[in-house]
Amino acid sequence: MANYPTLPIMVGSEEEWEDDLEMDIAVNGAAKVRAFYPTKKKRFKVVHHYLTETQKNTLQTFYDANRLLVVQFLWTDSVSYNCLFKSVRVSPLEVSYWNAESILRQQ
Repeated sequence: MANYPTLPIMVGSEEEWEDDLEMDIAVNGAAKVRAFYPTKKKRFKVVHHYLTETQKNTLQTFYDANRLLVVQFLWTDSVSYNCLFKSVRVSPLEVSYWNAESILRQQ
């Protein structure tokens, strides 16, 4: 399993819980909640600002090589999570610098 590249994680990055809860409402108004898998999973939006061309290429190459594989991702809480990519977006910032955003979901 490959490790997500060591790039600075910037303000705007987010961690959120994804849960599979489904609520049904009976004809009498009573609610019933079901879960389809046993535990919640985390979703990460990882923002990188002012990446150099080398850093941008590292992220894009890593994504291309691992986009369908489980990768290890070290979050700001110093815990490693096994994740799958949902997407990576890269946008030019100014000459020779880029912003990037990765979306990862805990496996």
